[in-house]
Amino acid sequence: MLSGETPPGRTYSEIVAIDESGQHSPDVPTVVAAVYVSRNDAERLAVRLCENGIFPWRQKSKDVSGETISEFFTDVPVSRSGMASRANPGPSQRAVMAFESVKEVITDGRSEHSEEANCLVLLDGRPSNYGGEKALLNCRAEIVDDYFQSKYNLDVEVATLEAADQRYPEVTTADCACRNYINAVNRRGAVEAVPGLSRLDSSRSVPSVDADGRIHRLAGEGTSNVDTVAARAVAWTTGSRPVGQQIGESDKQLGRIVENKLTNDNLAEWILTEGNQPGSQQA
Repeated sequence: MLSGETPPGRTYSEIVAIDESGQHSPDVPTVVAAVYVSRNDAERLAVRLCENGIFPWRQKSKDVSGETISEFFTDVPVSRSGMASRANPGPSQRAVMAFESVKEVITDGRSEHSEEANCLVLLDGRPSNYGGEKALLNCRAEIVDDYFQSKYNLDVEVATLEAADQRYPEVTTADCACRNYINAVNRRGAVEAVPGLSRLDSSRSVPSVDADGRIHRLAGEGTSNVDTVAARAVAWTTGSRPVGQQIGESDKQLGRIVENKLTNDNLAEWILTEGNQPGSQQA
């Protein structure tokens, strides 16, 4: 379960994490990136981030060097896709960029007619960052449509979480993908020269369709009254929490969950070592 606002007891075996970055200027392109991660691979991804010097729950892409991020993507096979614009896209256009990236990354990361699975598209920020709930739902309906979902046997839902890139390693990875794409555009001089990255048609508008559904909101405070590395890691390992249910804030309680939920001893040790450190507070 990823949120108190998702259907009761609903679990998601796949996550497409979305992040957006850029200074919205002609010199620095705006990039929206998506990464596709099975929840079965999520712990392994967190381990590889740490091994490469990128510590989720405590760091964002701007806290590490571009070289570190580039080496991470060289060493770790992660299905990712992105869309860029130098035309200062508005929030609704960023919704288009997000779901075009979702479409591409699922196509790249999942086999056709795979076993049925539930997929959560998790966007960093508020719905208003992407033009609001209507824009997001319309883009999902037209770009990731019923045919596309049936082709890949994915039941897709959408959720947002503020500061998700500081709470879910999958979104930390999307944040790093944005930075890596921007650096590559700056080196190569053109969006088209960067593999996995496409350019937004500046005339593209948000589709106008009748979209049913809702945008879920994940609980940002996780499982504890405190906001530390351990609390954020516990929220992630347990899939966040139903609203109103908390486990307390003692080191013993958090440590027990970390040890029980994680199979990688190195990751658990790092979380417990850094556990009482505040989580990243950067915007």
